[in-house]
Amino acid sequence: MDGYRGIDRGECGNSSDRAMRKHWVFGTVLAIVVAAGLAPHVFPTARPVPLSTPLAGVLPVDIGPWKAMPAEILPPLPDSEIVRRQYVGGAGETVTLEIRYYPRGMAHSPRLALPGAEWERSMIESVRLQTEAGPVTANRILTSPPGGGREGKPVVIVYWYHERGRIVAKETWAKLYQVWDRLWRRRADGALVSISTEALDVRQARERTTEFAGRVLPAITRALPRAEGIS
Repeated sequence: MDGYRGIDRGECGNSSDRAMRKHWVFGTVLAIVVAAGLAPHVFPTARPVPLSTPLAGVLPVDIGPWKAMPAEILPPLPDSEIVRRQYVGGAGETVTLEIRYYPRGMAHSPRLALPGAEWERSMIESVRLQTEAGPVTANRILTSPPGGGREGKPVVIVYWYHERGRIVAKETWAKLYQVWDRLWRRRADGALVSISTEALDVRQARERTTEFAGRVLPAITRALPRAEGIS
């Protein structure tokens, strides 16, 4: 009998409860994803919310010690407006800010934050950004170029979903908020915000992107449309 440990009813119950919770979570996530996919067809009257001022004109030139280069406005797409701006620090280090704004509803995919379609995420984690309005949660990922491109340099990216005044890290919650606002506010606009830098030193790149994201986030919040009743 040595080495054998029986399973009592309490353990069986705990195991059963855990399995039920997993099924409940899976079912909830599946329902949200399905609802997000059906929302544009079930509630087609969600109104587009164009930007009152081009993003390139309202993003700050100076972010603490960071100085902005001229903004790059990518060719307009039917469903989005994209602006990219590079900032240079005092020691010559650079970060790239990219905002993808969707007037009619956004695509929620972490892959959109990557530098290219073939890039791969080798690490993803939650990170707390310290802002002037208090801490918020975002995502931080380490990506690798395909086939050793860009001289094989990985890139660290901090990104989040900007949902009509909400800062949302989780893709599932971003989809849920979009469905809710489409139903109750006839709004589905939103943005995907990313800050990236080459990771010559991964630790320094993590600190750099996180610190810059905390500094620039309030300015982005002021530049993007908000929904009534969302603080």
